[in-house]
This record gives sequence, structure tokens and C-alpha cells, in this order.
Amino acid sequence: EIPEWVSMNALISVGAMIILVGMVIFLANLIYSSAKGKPANLEDPFGLGGKYYYPFSQRNPHHGEGGY
Repeated sequence: EIPEWVSMNALISVGAMIILVGMVIFLANLIYSSAKGKPANLEDPFGLGGKYYYPFSQRNPHHGEGGY
């Protein structure tokens, strides 16, 4: 081993373990929510009170004469 790299290797290993814990929590939550979570309201999934947050059907973009 190269003595100069021992502390850096330990630091990177701790960082990798922290990332691993986060990924395990994320995957456990994903699996639990898929199996036991309540289904989202597809008409208003975020509870904003309207059909959509952005009125896509009302926008009419102007692209100029070239068609782009």
C-alpha cells in the first residue's frame, strides 16, 4: 500500500457507504410504495385544485414563417 493514499481511501469508502445507505432506503421506499402505497389521483396528482398546473391546451406557440 501507498501510505499517502490510506486516508483518502478511507474517506472514499465512508462516502460510498453513505451512498449505499441512501440507495437502500430509496429502493426500500420504492418497493414499499409500489406494493402498499395508495394510488395517485391521476386527474390532480399534486392536489393543485385544477386539471393541470400548466394549461398546455391553451398555449398556441408562434414559430415564425419557416415552420420551425
